[in-house]
Amino acid sequence: MNWQAGNLQSADELLRLCLPRLHAFVRTRVSSPHEAEDVTQEILSAVSRQIQTYKPEHPFAGWLYGIARRKVADSWRQTRFTEPFEESHGGFHGETPARICQDAEEAGAIWRQVFARLPETQATALWLRIQDDLPIESIAAALQISVSNVKVSLFRARQTLAQLWKSPTCTPRIPTSP
Repeated sequence: MNWQAGNLQSADELLRLCLPRLHAFVRTRVSSPHEAEDVTQEILSAVSRQIQTYKPEHPFAGWLYGIARRKVADSWRQTRFTEPFEESHGGFHGETPARICQDAEEAGAIWRQVFARLPETQATALWLRIQDDLPIESIAAALQISVSNVKVSLFRARQTLAQLWKSPTCTPRIPTSP
């Protein structure tokens, strides 16, 4: 059984797998951890209400991130950024807490640069490809654009960042994990 058929265990399992990356996705696009929690809850609520519209022959992640992208856009329209962004990431890989915090701050700063300097579609496509390791087809579904447009967006994003990061004031790498 699946979530669409009313199996809540399927819903719990699916959300358990998706929630950390979904929250990280939202967190890089809003102004505060509190707002990220609110937007993530709005996304989960929308997913629950709209689960019957999901087509199982398509990747769930693409459908989920399409909803997430729209909810983040709604949040942008409702608020103005008044606080500096502070990125934090969870997880432990045998590193010290100080190093984890430093890495998270560096990753957050880099992603802020990406989203500040690229068009939203390019930045989101790059995030989904690098952070979530989504296939091109899933990114196309999430962004509601063609596979060809995703490829072009990723190419242009990488070209733009390569040019921008030749400057000595920019960080020359993109983080590979949240």
